Amino acid sequence: MKKLLLVFVLSLSSFSFFAQQIQQFRQLNGHYDYTAIGNTLNEGENNNGGGFCTILTESSANLTLLPSQTLVSAMLYWSGSAAGDFEVKLNGLNVSAQRTFSHINNGLPYFAAYADVTSIVEAHGNGIYTFSDMDISGTLPTYCGTNYGGWSIIVVFEDPALLLNQIAVFDGLESVSINNTTLNIILNNIDISSDLLGKIGFLAWEGDASIANGESLIINGALIQNPPLNPANNAFNSTNSYTNSTQLYNMDMDYYDLTGIIQPGDTTMDIELQSQQDFIMVNNIITVVNSELPDPTIQINGAVAYPQENQIQIAYSVSNTNSTAELPANTPITFYANNVEFGTTQTNQIVPIGGTINEVATIALPIGTPANFSLKATINADGSISETDGTNNDFEILISVSPIVVNQNPDALLVCDTNNDGFAAFNLLQANTDIALGDPSLTISYHATTSDAENNLNAISSPYVNTTPFNDVVYARVLNSDGSSFAVVPLSLIVNIYPEITQPIDLFINERDGDGFAIFNLTLNNAVMLAGLDPSEYNVSYFSTELDLQNNIPILDPTNYINILNPQTIFVKVVNIETDCFTETSFQIETDEILSVNSFAFDDLNISPNPTSESITIQSSQMVSETTISLYDIQGKVLLTEKLIPQNGMLTMNVSSLENGVYFVKISSEGNSIVKKLLKI
Repeated sequence: MKKLLLVFVLSLSSFSFFAQQIQQFRQLNGHYDYTAIGNTLNEGENNNGGGFCTILTESSANLTLLPSQTLVSAMLYWSGSAAGDFEVKLNGLNVSAQRTFSHINNGLPYFAAYADVTSIVEAHGNGIYTFSDMDISGTLPTYCGTNYGGWSIIVVFEDPALLLNQIAVFDGLESVSINNTTLNIILNNIDISSDLLGKIGFLAWEGDASIANGESLIINGALIQNPPLNPANNAFNSTNSYTNSTQLYNMDMDYYDLTGIIQPGDTTMDIELQSQQDFIMVNNIITVVNSELPDPTIQINGAVAYPQENQIQIAYSVSNTNSTAELPANTPITFYANNVEFGTTQTNQIVPIGGTINEVATIALPIGTPANFSLKATINADGSISETDGTNNDFEILISVSPIVVNQNPDALLVCDTNNDGFAAFNLLQANTDIALGDPSLTISYHATTSDAENNLNAISSPYVNTTPFNDVVYARVLNSDGSSFAVVPLSLIVNIYPEITQPIDLFINERDGDGFAIFNLTLNNAVMLAGLDPSEYNVSYFSTELDLQNNIPILDPTNYINILNPQTIFVKVVNIETDCFTETSFQIETDEILSVNSFAFDDLNISPNPTSESITIQSSQMVSETTISLYDIQGKVLLTEKLIPQNGMLTMNVSSLENGVYFVKISSEGNSIVKKLLKI
């Protein structure tokens, strides 16, 4: 229990008053209706034969909903002749006022309060509800004659058998009395499809059954009455229409049928209260009308700028929650930057009652839009769609756009086709560094179309197999670290074919020296392998071993290659210069190992010592004129060549500078030549 004590400096006349205007508080739409329960805290009327000037500590009322009726909302109002008590109890549970109202009449304050008690009613269900702990007894003697206290719960429920109705709750605290004989209240934002089952309810305080002096209720020009409970000249007379009670002392909970009073298409209701004597305060008014209107609302779920294209991508939801009709497709949506309109779109489908759709729009941003701006979305800005509530159509967020710098022209990803059918697997992640210019804070995803990239849909995984043969394009969506902007970058995927070569031929040389070594021109196979191809477009490399092929250590002079085995496999790599795609193959080289019986060249040649560490002596009776000595390493590279004149058929060569290993010595004289193996130790 919390009391509010007011101290007044009364410089006004004794008839002055202060009030809070009745205005719409809530609107609910659906297969809804309402009932109300409540009770007075007065033991009797306050002006009857001296009147009661006491207050009860509690009072109770019974709630009964049918099995088909489901609770939607429960709203508790309480009021009394005091400055205010805003901490009370309902069924022993603490309730604190969420909204308060005040009124001053003849220098005395009166109060009312509101709290949502849906959770309490939902937990308790049907049965007795007891209101207590409102203590206004301390100042009660000051109010004798207008003293009162009481409470009421508006219970909104859903029933599938009901029409689609609109329930509007209006509240405040306004009065009529001898000092203010007429009170006009205009109820706005009411949408009426028909008068079927239409009704209006009032919660009023301090009305007296015994005072019937020019007290009337007029709605849309029609005098309202419900005799005998509510006669035409005493509308607020301590009655409860929900229970047909006439003992709701100094408070009124009444409702009236609106059939024939409201008309289809009405959006307002004109209420006039008159009283020539009785002091009456209206606390709330509830209307129930048949209504078939949507209630569009919009929410921005996210927005990402696209600076390269001066665009912004906006993800948003359109809902039709508090409605009694579908929201049609093509309902307009308008976007504003700092309250300046810059783009429009529309819903692409019907939104059902209670439904929500999610959509994405990409809209051009005006040049010069600041990096930080207010983005607002408004649905039905032009009012072209009739709706239940036009005050909830906006949603606004602050946008902060961080610049994003990317490579808009990244190098294409190249892949060599294993079977030359035009399709291959690409590791898309290899392009990340190139596209992001090395910025690790950027997040990159890949998409098959520009639209998917812009809308962040259907990201593709890596490795990715192209869908268009030989040449394809995917699109990288590059998002900055705070998610405020993105860029879309096209990435080319090129499938190159492997060189389609002819199998090389095996090479054989018969030197008739029987040592198993010879000098081979491996490039004789170039023309064989590149038959039908342009030789200028390919590089051909030869390798002594498969290991050399794997390590890319080619034979340096394939035109003068001395075999190291007999026979020997030579490995080949044919590379397309433009695409870097290559084909590998091999062939055999072989020379004679048995000297022909007809051979006489260098048949007495001798090299000694072999192995050697310093020098060698070459001796043959066939060496009589200038002789060319060439020394090769095992890769076929010429290390040195000397022309010498033999002395008595002998030549000497210093090889001490050579590293230890196997070498080949080629001796040429008188049109004959021979190759011998040399071991340096």
